[in-house]
Amino acid sequence: MRIHLQSHLSQHNFPLDAATWEAAAGRAPGLSAGHEVSFGEDEGAFRAALPEVEAIVSQTAALAGLLPVLRAALQEGGAPRLRMVYCTSAGLDRLAPFDWVTPGVALLNNRGTHAVKAGEYGIMALLMLASRVPALVTQQREEAWTALHGSVLAGRH
Repeated sequence: MRIHLQSHLSQHNFPLDAATWEAAAGRAPGLSAGHEVSFGEDEGAFRAALPEVEAIVSQTAALAGLLPVLRAALQEGGAPRLRMVYCTSAGLDRLAPFDWVTPGVALLNNRGTHAVKAGEYGIMALLMLASRVPALVTQQREEAWTALHGSVLAGRH
């Protein structure tokens, strides 16, 4: 399969580069073998991949910036082998409306990817509040030490 990984480098995104591919491929050698993979960070690399690509993997931000290019390619037959566009993020709103997705091309996202972490974050926040961690951090920053007592969450609603 011909796969193109398109990056949008920013503080919020990890790079979709050869090192990232190799790390992922190492975790799933049976699935990753035999693919032809290209990488891009700009419009030129994206355009160059379109005529042969079967699958695009991208951050939503990168794809949103390149959507006019992809839309034109799909409408004009410039991406004849494309069958899948996969966004590494959960949200796809930046790509709406989805009228650019032509028949035979699947648009996939990473729905649910943050569910476990969001639950853990909620538990962490409750434990920090019950233990008065924000007040303790404020005192630490101000070099003021007053006894603060927290409570347990067991049996609370």
